This record gives sequence, C-alpha cells and structure tokens, in this order.
Amino acid sequence: MKELAKKYYNEGMGCSRSILMAFRDKYGYVTHEVVSSANAINNGFGIGGMCSALVAGIMIIGLLYEGEEAYSERMKLMSCFQCKFCSINCMSLAKERDDCTDLIDFVCDYLEEKMK
Repeated sequence: MKELAKKYYNEGMGCSRSILMAFRDKYGYVTHEVVSSANAINNGFGIGGMCSALVAGIMIIGLLYEGEEAYSERMKLMSCFQCKFCSINCMSLAKERDDCTDLIDFVCDYLEEKMK
C-alpha cells in the first residue's frame, strides 16, 4: 500500500489524499466522497497544523472501527506517530525533511497491520 501511496504523492496528490486513495485501491472502504473530503486537507491544513498523513490515518480508522474502539485506535495511532516523529504538527515535521514519504510510509504500515 505504501508504494501506491507514494506514487500518488509523487504525482502531486497531498499526503492525505495519497493515503486514502492507496487504501481505497487496495482494500476498498474508502469511497470517492471520502477521498474528495480530503481535497482541502494538505500541508497541515495550510497553517502548519496537524500532519495530513496522520489525518488520513485517523479517517481510515474511523471507517474501520466504531465508537470507543475507534477512539482507542485513533489514540494508539497518534501516540505511535508522536513517539516516532516527536510531533504531530506539519510545520515541525516539515522542518526536518525534504518530503513526507517517511510519514506516509509510517501511516500506511500502521494501517496495513490493522488489516491483518
């Protein structure tokens, strides 16, 4: 999945759309409308806010789980991401890298584990 997400990313799709489209192509679940809902999510919402790759991961978790389980799974993803990259903030993350492929890889790998 992560190779497909990086392909979309390298074609100019934002982090969130790249992950959503790759998940859709591999597993389904993600509709055209869900992908379209990420049209305005990019570069930390344009203000350097929360990482868009992480937002896509949370969106997919919301499709896979319900209620308290969705909340718990979201917190696990956010915690793992924070521990690995020391931030969930796009601006902070962008300062340390040339592109976001490692963030995309991490979110894709995390979601792939959930699909096993």
